[in-house]
Amino acid sequence: MPPKVFNLLGILLFLGGLIARDCLGEQTGDSSAPDPSSETIRTLQESRNSPHPRLFLKTEEVDALRKGIFSDSRMTAEYQQLISRAHKMLKEAPVARKLDGKRLLRVSRTCLDRVSILSMAWRLEHDPAFLARAKEEMLAAASFTDWNPSHFLDVAEMTAALAIGYDWLYPDLDDTTRETIRKAIAAKGLEAGLSRPGGKEPKWFRGRTNWNQVCNGGLVLGALAVSEDYPDLSSKIISRGLESVPFALKSYAPAGVYPEGPTYWGYGTTYSLLMIAALQSALGTDFGLPDQPGFLESAEFMLHVTGSSERYFGFSDCREPSSIQPALFWISSRKKDPSLLWNMERKLDAKPLEPVIFLPFLLLWSNPGMKAAMPNSLDWSGGGPNPVAFLRSDWGKDALYAAVKGGSPSLNHAHMDAGSFVFDALGTRWVHDLGGQDYNGLEQRHIDLWNMRQDSARWTIFRLSNHSHNNLVINDALQNVAGKASLTTSGLGTTNPAATVDCSEIFAGQAAKVVRTLSLPGRSSFLIEDHVDEVSATGSIRWQIMTDAAVSTEGSNAVLSKEGKTVVLNCESPIGATWQVGDASAPRQPYDAPNPGMHQVFLEIPVRKGDSATFKITLRPNAVKPETINTLKAP
Repeated sequence: MPPKVFNLLGILLFLGGLIARDCLGEQTGDSSAPDPSSETIRTLQESRNSPHPRLFLKTEEVDALRKGIFSDSRMTAEYQQLISRAHKMLKEAPVARKLDGKRLLRVSRTCLDRVSILSMAWRLEHDPAFLARAKEEMLAAASFTDWNPSHFLDVAEMTAALAIGYDWLYPDLDDTTRETIRKAIAAKGLEAGLSRPGGKEPKWFRGRTNWNQVCNGGLVLGALAVSEDYPDLSSKIISRGLESVPFALKSYAPAGVYPEGPTYWGYGTTYSLLMIAALQSALGTDFGLPDQPGFLESAEFMLHVTGSSERYFGFSDCREPSSIQPALFWISSRKKDPSLLWNMERKLDAKPLEPVIFLPFLLLWSNPGMKAAMPNSLDWSGGGPNPVAFLRSDWGKDALYAAVKGGSPSLNHAHMDAGSFVFDALGTRWVHDLGGQDYNGLEQRHIDLWNMRQDSARWTIFRLSNHSHNNLVINDALQNVAGKASLTTSGLGTTNPAATVDCSEIFAGQAAKVVRTLSLPGRSSFLIEDHVDEVSATGSIRWQIMTDAAVSTEGSNAVLSKEGKTVVLNCESPIGATWQVGDASAPRQPYDAPNPGMHQVFLEIPVRKGDSATFKITLRPNAVKPETINTLKAP
């Protein structure tokens, strides 16, 4: 067979396979299979010849979206927020190239928020003011000297912003504006993504962090938007993205735990889904990306990482306040599992509706009329680099909820929080994780924030060290950065679920063995049992939690109270240990952030070299009535 005929046949067979797979609804893929080459991508683009708009929402789909919005009260509220925010944006000055420390990221995100909202508002409302303001915003960003490639997240998000606006508004933009915007996407986005000193790959290319997902997601959106004018550049960017992003998607394996925590799940996963959804709409295939092990299952992680107080277990550099995540709506629809939206429905029913990040995609990915179902399981656990377990008494807002983690301080964005936990009951959070601290402020004080070594200045930051977390501290020492805490569970789904974290490596050089077990006996109280074997030096062991409740103490009991509710901490072991309370609100170092209203409740017992110790602590909600608190001694 002549070579040209053989090549043409191969291309036709490849395209036929894609079409057949899409017609059957099978969008599966093998992460070990070779990624499509840039030549194949270009052939696929040319064969489809998709007109603008081609990303996410095509012209013929707008009426159906509008109909869905007004048939569903929640979507109507989302739409009203979109239009309200679009009107406010009309009065705001366009973005300007102003760095915040080493970052342009805040500017890129502002541009993305404005362009996506204004563009969607134009497509739904056809108010010329929205079109004009979106055009003004994009031209302002296009005029920047560059999009700050030294911190490439900034480039990726700005590329995404202009790609969405260019594609969605393409039929209504004049030729000069189109040319200016697409040249900016190509030169300041796509070419910046390929150009590296010495031809080296960027660090994020094979990374397993949110950087990989955001950078690839933004670039692929840009490539798809300008593909007909830059076919070689576009196909190369898409091919490289398909080669690169599976490295990040492997971090979800095996069960869906996102190692960087729930806040970064929202960031990284959303950009992966933007890439996936854009590929589906423009090229007709997702190349099997959603089928990477653990990726879709990560929606279960997000379901359970949110406590009954509607706060995240905000481990690592995350924060506790939860938010509406459009990505969960995409996954829920894909899996046909409305239980994944249990927490989202509570937030969508709140009045007023909280501001939503990626708001246009909440509208696009919502399923009109879908009602969240109560999840089947109360407990959930997942392994991987940062293993976690979640236990709860029921799915009501007053439920008992406990979350605990293993892992290592050496992971990206990690804290010295192996063995740390949070606790909810009676509709509120009683034991808190303080979360991360603003990066820019620390960097501008020349703190070596991203150095994860044992002696790094990173671990002098209160929120990041073990001194601020709900764990044990032996002889005032730091956790071992090189160590890793494993996690096992027992009795999940029974009346006595439990999770055990072996922190022995984390305390290497401080004790022979350290094991923590958390359980919900009868699903009516919360029990923490710690066993420390053979401490390595004379000194003390400190058992501690963070709380924003008022605290009263009497011997082995401490009463936490707020909003007319109470939780009692009872120390059964060590016998004779007494509770102490410290103020955790004020910064310990000039560079530490304040923690308003926070107290540290702790036990501290003396030990000699070779001693072992056991802690057995129970938290019982409403174990005493508020009026009896006055009988206990204040600290």
